[in-house]
Amino acid sequence: WSRHPNYFGEICVWWGLWLAATPAPFAALTVCSPLLVTFLLAKVSGVPMAERHMRDERPGYAAYVARTSPLI
Repeated sequence: WSRHPNYFGEICVWWGLWLAATPAPFAALTVCSPLLVTFLLAKVSGVPMAERHMRDERPGYAAYVARTSPLI
């Protein structure tokens, strides 16, 4: 269901920690952390780098990409 379940899990952990901290005063200000991690893993260092490597190394990876979501 996910080409990168480890990155999806990492993103879920950060959002879960943020949700657990929401009752604290000024917790809304800490939303920057899960947003940054989500952006970095989805658009910068995680998925894009792994996709480039896999596309070059694995035959048939394009077909797998066509039928499987990158994160969810």
